[in-house]
Amino acid sequence: MNGLSIVVIIGAIIGAILGLDHEYRFFTPFDKSISFWASDATGALLWGAVFGICVSIAAVYISKFFARYRNWTSFRITFTGGVLALMAIGVSALGWDYIDASEDRWSTGRITRFQTGFEEETGVETIQGNAATEFKQAILNWYTVASRIASKDVTVDAPSVLPASTPEYAEILGGMLDGSRSYDWDRLTWGDPGEPCRGPFGDPVSFRVLSVDDAEGLVKFKPWDPAKGGLFDRDVSIPPQSEEIAVVAATRQITLLSDADDGTIKYRYACPRSEDAASRVIFVLCKGGGIWRVCGQTDTSGLWIAYPYEAMGDVRPVHIAVNELLDAKPFQLAFDETNIWILNARGEHLLALSLDGHIVRDLVLGGKPVQSTVSGDDIWVGTDKEVIVQIPTGGEPVDHGVPGKVIGLASAEDGIWAVVESNGRRIVGRVSDSGFEPHREVIAVITGIVSDGERAWVYGPNGLLRIDIDGSYETRISRSLAAPIAWGTGAIWARGSAPGYLLRINPSDGSQTEFKVANKIAGIGTSSDAVWVGDSEQREVIRITPSGTISGRWRVNINPEQILFDGDALWVADPDSSKSVVRLPISLNTR
Repeated sequence: MNGLSIVVIIGAIIGAILGLDHEYRFFTPFDKSISFWASDATGALLWGAVFGICVSIAAVYISKFFARYRNWTSFRITFTGGVLALMAIGVSALGWDYIDASEDRWSTGRITRFQTGFEEETGVETIQGNAATEFKQAILNWYTVASRIASKDVTVDAPSVLPASTPEYAEILGGMLDGSRSYDWDRLTWGDPGEPCRGPFGDPVSFRVLSVDDAEGLVKFKPWDPAKGGLFDRDVSIPPQSEEIAVVAATRQITLLSDADDGTIKYRYACPRSEDAASRVIFVLCKGGGIWRVCGQTDTSGLWIAYPYEAMGDVRPVHIAVNELLDAKPFQLAFDETNIWILNARGEHLLALSLDGHIVRDLVLGGKPVQSTVSGDDIWVGTDKEVIVQIPTGGEPVDHGVPGKVIGLASAEDGIWAVVESNGRRIVGRVSDSGFEPHREVIAVITGIVSDGERAWVYGPNGLLRIDIDGSYETRISRSLAAPIAWGTGAIWARGSAPGYLLRINPSDGSQTEFKVANKIAGIGTSSDAVWVGDSEQREVIRITPSGTISGRWRVNINPEQILFDGDALWVADPDSSKSVVRLPISLNTR
């Protein structure tokens, strides 16, 4: 074995030992159940050995370079290279220790100051800003209550919560803090690209209010969202202030609380977006009974978490069939000109509601509903039992067996169009009083179907196909399409190529037009003269004319995945919400 090999082996061993020692001393796992030896030990040995090898080779070759000018023996070259290698590895290890220790000292000092602030600055007199003391106190009262909700000391409907907030606001924000409304976190964007503050938090949280300032007019935010190219501008309209309404901008810190080894409370950053881990939100305060209470709030990017309907002069949506849908997952709505029909993915029931929101019919289908459509006076429901149920108005349900899993249903002049999957084949056919009649087997993957009555369009990853009543078909477009897709106002409507864009497809020639109408499209519905788009980011429904012009917006404060307009009111369903169906009489809201 030559001298170089010996130096390299020794350098690799010493580098591996020093790397293992360094990583062990600075090992801080996120999960205490994970040991150092199970997670970081192999990596520490590997990078330490590689570092030692590289330094040793470099040291020996440096020695050889200087040996040209002196008459050195091979042993002396190897010995000098080994000494240089050991010195370089040792100095590097000391430097790495100093760097990590400095980072730890800085982080520990910052967290110590952070914890001291939470323990000492808890009164209204410590809050900065130009807002009146009563407004500062109202914000402090809410955050005191919010900390107790997050720690599960109180529930959102506890008497101690009502003096700090309205019941509607407490239900939304409290549910996000205690984990019962975790789905609301998914739509939020945040104010700093460095470290997004995603919830719900695993540990209890506490808050400290740094400042409260008056706000008016438009409030500007600079949120961050990768889907929108990073940082972008958002202007938020706030309600006019009055003797009963106040609007403030509050800057606060959020900390995670956990038990330290000595039994004390340990404070950790929940949202470290800035040097002082602070972020700004807008609060709307409403006065009732002589008390200022929180009735609305944005997140740190300017999105309304709890929208202040009354303060904004808007009509509040009415939650429908709350008890009946408490554990439901309403994933489709249908309207037969008399009733609103609701499909529930978590059961075998089909509910019919009157137009004023009362349950008038509760049918047991014999299988879980998967698709529905209305044709003529009948509603048709496909189930997971390879059955399509025909429900005449005021009549008894009739079952029609089909040769496979129901993929999609759409109205036809006499009965309905249906897509079923059987042994990997997609079959498009018609269902009428006489049963299922296959029209065409389509090789392409089909995920849904829409129709204008005479013709059907099936869609999927391979594009859009038109199928005529005689069974012939023609490719209309080759771009991939997925739900939500709807037929209405003489066109097919779908999501466009970018977030918030609505795609209009002309069924006669397949030409396409896109319109920017929302931030993030969750649902699409149609009526005789308009398209209705649900924006999951803003929690609103937008009315679009056939030409692509926005003609109205209505806040619904749930994720508008399913949208239906009955001529007087909007019906919106959110499969993931605890109060999942709302009705909004838009004739009363012309904003």
